[in-house]
Amino acid sequence: MLTSLLLAVGAPADAAPRCSVTDRPVITRVADLPPAVRAAIKEPIADPGQPFNPNDVIWPDSPPSQRLICAYPVPGGFVIERAYGGRVSGRDRQTFRKTPTGFLNGDPHSWM
Repeated sequence: MLTSLLLAVGAPADAAPRCSVTDRPVITRVADLPPAVRAAIKEPIADPGQPFNPNDVIWPDSPPSQRLICAYPVPGGFVIERAYGGRVSGRDRQTFRKTPTGFLNGDPHSWM
Protein backbone atom coordinates (compact mmCIF):
# COMPACT_ATOMS: atom_id res chain seq x y z
CA MET A 1 0.00 0.00 0.00
CA LEU A 2 2.79 2.46 0.86
CA THR A 3 4.42 1.75 -2.50
CA SER A 4 1.17 2.58 -4.32
CA LEU A 5 0.83 5.77 -2.34
CA LEU A 6 4.38 6.85 -3.08
CA LEU A 7 3.96 6.17 -6.79
CA ALA A 8 0.74 8.21 -6.92
CA VAL A 9 2.23 11.31 -5.26
CA GLY A 10 4.14 12.35 -8.38
CA ALA A 11 1.40 11.95 -10.99
CA PRO A 12 3.00 11.55 -14.44
CA ALA A 13 2.73 14.08 -17.26
CA ASP A 14 0.40 11.91 -19.35
CA ALA A 15 -2.21 12.07 -16.56
CA ALA A 16 -2.72 15.81 -17.26
CA PRO A 17 -6.04 16.67 -18.94
CA ARG A 18 -6.23 18.85 -22.05
CA CYS A 19 -7.37 22.47 -22.13
CA SER A 20 -11.04 22.92 -22.99
CA VAL A 21 -10.33 26.08 -25.01
CA THR A 22 -9.35 25.62 -28.65
CA ASP A 23 -10.44 28.91 -30.25
CA ARG A 24 -7.76 31.24 -28.83
CA PRO A 25 -4.17 31.24 -27.60
CA VAL A 26 -3.71 29.86 -24.09
CA ILE A 27 -0.98 30.00 -21.47
CA THR A 28 0.44 26.67 -20.39
CA ARG A 29 3.23 27.72 -18.01
CA VAL A 30 2.79 29.32 -14.61
CA ALA A 31 5.76 31.62 -15.31
CA ASP A 32 3.90 33.04 -18.33
CA LEU A 33 0.86 34.11 -16.29
CA PRO A 34 0.59 37.84 -15.64
CA PRO A 35 2.35 38.61 -12.33
CA ALA A 36 -0.89 39.91 -10.79
CA VAL A 37 -2.68 36.61 -11.60
CA ARG A 38 0.22 34.59 -10.14
CA ALA A 39 -0.02 36.72 -6.98
CA ALA A 40 -3.76 35.94 -6.71
CA ILE A 41 -3.11 32.18 -6.68
CA LYS A 42 -2.74 31.37 -2.99
CA GLU A 43 -1.44 27.79 -3.22
CA PRO A 44 1.54 26.45 -5.21
CA ILE A 45 0.59 25.21 -8.67
CA ALA A 46 2.67 22.95 -10.91
CA ASP A 47 3.14 23.39 -14.64
CA PRO A 48 1.65 20.84 -17.04
CA GLY A 49 3.92 17.82 -17.14
CA GLN A 50 5.39 18.56 -13.71
CA PRO A 51 4.63 16.31 -10.73
CA PHE A 52 1.67 17.21 -8.56
CA ASN A 53 0.07 15.49 -5.60
CA PRO A 54 -3.32 14.03 -6.58
CA ASN A 55 -3.91 12.67 -3.06
CA ASP A 56 -5.22 14.14 0.16
CA VAL A 57 -2.07 13.09 2.06
CA ILE A 58 0.39 15.98 2.15
CA TRP A 59 3.94 15.85 3.50
CA PRO A 60 6.23 18.87 3.87
CA ASP A 61 8.11 17.89 0.68
CA SER A 62 5.02 16.95 -1.36
CA PRO A 63 4.66 18.48 -4.81
CA PRO A 64 1.83 21.03 -5.25
CA SER A 65 -1.71 19.67 -4.92
CA GLN A 66 -2.81 21.43 -8.11
CA ARG A 67 -1.48 21.57 -11.66
CA LEU A 68 -2.11 24.12 -14.38
CA ILE A 69 -3.97 22.83 -17.42
CA CYS A 70 -4.17 26.19 -19.21
CA ALA A 71 -5.07 29.83 -18.66
CA TYR A 72 -6.53 32.55 -20.84
CA PRO A 73 -7.83 36.10 -20.64
CA VAL A 74 -11.57 36.77 -20.72
CA PRO A 75 -13.38 40.12 -20.68
CA GLY A 76 -12.79 41.63 -17.25
CA GLY A 77 -10.46 38.93 -16.00
CA PHE A 78 -8.57 35.70 -16.44
CA VAL A 79 -9.50 32.00 -16.29
CA ILE A 80 -7.26 29.22 -15.03
CA GLU A 81 -8.15 25.60 -15.72
CA ARG A 82 -6.45 23.31 -13.21
CA ALA A 83 -6.30 19.73 -12.04
CA TYR A 84 -6.43 19.38 -8.26
CA GLY A 85 -5.80 16.58 -5.82
CA GLY A 86 -7.52 15.51 -2.64
CA ARG A 87 -10.31 13.13 -1.69
CA VAL A 88 -12.40 14.53 -4.49
CA SER A 89 -9.70 15.16 -7.08
CA GLY A 90 -10.64 16.48 -10.47
CA ARG A 91 -10.46 19.61 -12.57
CA ASP A 92 -12.13 22.99 -12.53
CA ARG A 93 -11.96 26.55 -13.79
CA GLN A 94 -11.04 29.40 -11.51
CA THR A 95 -12.07 32.89 -12.61
CA PHE A 96 -9.97 35.87 -11.55
CA ARG A 97 -11.66 39.27 -11.75
CA LYS A 98 -9.53 42.28 -12.75
CA THR A 99 -9.55 45.09 -10.18
CA PRO A 100 -7.69 48.41 -10.03
CA THR A 101 -5.08 46.77 -7.77
CA GLY A 102 -4.70 43.37 -9.45
CA PHE A 103 -6.85 40.25 -9.74
CA LEU A 104 -9.26 38.67 -7.25
CA ASN A 105 -10.38 35.08 -7.30
CA GLY A 106 -14.00 35.18 -8.50
CA ASP A 107 -14.92 32.22 -6.29
CA PRO A 108 -14.89 33.32 -2.63
CA HIS A 109 -15.02 29.67 -1.51
CA SER A 110 -11.99 28.61 -3.50
CA TRP A 111 -8.86 27.48 -1.70
CA MET A 112 -6.73 28.47 -4.68
